Amino acid sequence: MVISRMPWLGLVVLLLSPAFDWGCSGSSNSARDAQRPVVAIYDSRAVAIAFVGSEIFAESMKEVRNEYDQATAAGDAATLDRIQLMMQQRQKILHSQGFGTAPVDEILDHYSGLLALLLKDSGAFILISKWNEDELAQHSGVPHKDVTVALIDLITTDPKQRQSALEILDHDPVANETIENHQD
Repeated sequence: MVISRMPWLGLVVLLLSPAFDWGCSGSSNSARDAQRPVVAIYDSRAVAIAFVGSEIFAESMKEVRNEYDQATAAGDAATLDRIQLMMQQRQKILHSQGFGTAPVDEILDHYSGLLALLLKDSGAFILISKWNEDELAQHSGVPHKDVTVALIDLITTDPKQRQSALEILDHDPVANETIENHQD
């Protein structure tokens, strides 16, 4: 008998069988699906809008305001010009993020520890903006789970800002050239 000469074959089949979907394991599709890798996606516009209502953003603005006040009191025109230019650039970036599809990586960096928990809770192994087609293409065939609302809730506790972040989801992104040509 061939099998008796290879007693290890039964053990190999027994050990490998869970790795293959034989269709007779008795586990439901939903149990197997819960173990499949997932790509967590989000709308970067909502993240940006939530962020401007966050404590982290408020603190950063407070620091800029203090520097501005000190420069004003000291008559430091060079610092005032630098701050004005910095704030104009920041406004352009925030417009691109909040209304366009510009990346929000520097915003998400503030929440890296909490993002790890969010990914774990959602069963995801990576977080990708829904507008980042190149990166999403690298994970084609992997199911997506939208975690935008969870990110909004992680970033802001302000109900008005949360509502604004949710409302942007009902609109298409604004084209980059429109944002670049916008004047405040």
